[in-house]
Amino acid sequence: MSLLPIHKTGEATETKKKLKKKGENQEAANVQKNTKDTVAVKKKKKEKQPRDTTYVLKKNFTMKIFRWVFWFMLVCVFARGAYQIIKPQAADELRQMIKDFEQTQQSQGDAAEEVMDFAQDFAKEYLTYEKGGEQDFRTRINPYISQRLNNAPGIYAFRNNAKAAYVNAYRKEQEGEVYNVYVNAEIQYDKGEDGIEYADCTLKIPVVATESGYSITALPMYIQDKRNSDDYTLPQIPLGQEIDTALVSPSIENFLSAYYSQEQSMINYLLTTDADRSKFVAIGGRYEFKKVESVKAYQRPEAADILCSLTVRIADTVNQEEISQEYMITLVQESDKYYVKDIDTKIY
Repeated sequence: MSLLPIHKTGEATETKKKLKKKGENQEAANVQKNTKDTVAVKKKKKEKQPRDTTYVLKKNFTMKIFRWVFWFMLVCVFARGAYQIIKPQAADELRQMIKDFEQTQQSQGDAAEEVMDFAQDFAKEYLTYEKGGEQDFRTRINPYISQRLNNAPGIYAFRNNAKAAYVNAYRKEQEGEVYNVYVNAEIQYDKGEDGIEYADCTLKIPVVATESGYSITALPMYIQDKRNSDDYTLPQIPLGQEIDTALVSPSIENFLSAYYSQEQSMINYLLTTDADRSKFVAIGGRYEFKKVESVKAYQRPEAADILCSLTVRIADTVNQEEISQEYMITLVQESDKYYVKDIDTKIY
């Protein structure tokens, strides 16, 4: 067995070291190259051209609009909810108003017509009876009266015949839930061989208003309810300086002829611009103007108005019966003509 020389072994070792070092250097160079390539790629990415910002701006603007709309709707919903919480009494107040209105209609609105009509219809049946006709009488008044009153004995003796020829409910008074309705009536009495006789009376009828309707719970009371004032005299009011009626009579007659017999347009032509036209609606030929029986004219000292006190004769076109009328007409002079400003039934 031969041994290798020592110096050759050392050379081999040296050669291995050089190869190892060369490999390490090559590896280091590759790492360095890869690092440079990576950095170059990153720089290249960073050096890319900037994106177009138009799309971004449009997108941002759209989002802003959406957010504004969203917040606006949210605020509206919140405000509405807060309002309902803060003022929950609005619906209650409305319901209360409706309830009050219904109660008012029941206690006042209906009373003006229905209560008085109810009492008037009852009075017509109550004042009509025949000899021996109690059953018929009770049948007729039964829809108007309470059960207690229906069972009341002896409302009439039923020994004679009478009939309500005319009834009129003309006023009422309220005491709690009871309405006292006043009814004027004319009664026709059949007195057999002595013929027919008429007499007037006034009834005070108590009517109770309930939720289901009306009822008469007590018998009517015969009363004297005279309301006419016999001692009234016209007030002595100075109307102004009396003037010659010849100046105004033609204008008055033209107006009255138009008022009773002609079209509305002709009446309007004879009125002042500030006249209340609701007072001068054409009668349209229902009555015919005949003549002015008397006229007095007064010039108002503080104004241009002329007050005319008239007594007028008209005729009913159905039977030609002549009727007297009296009223006050106010005239205003414009240039050489007189126009009607007002008409009133009040006589001074």
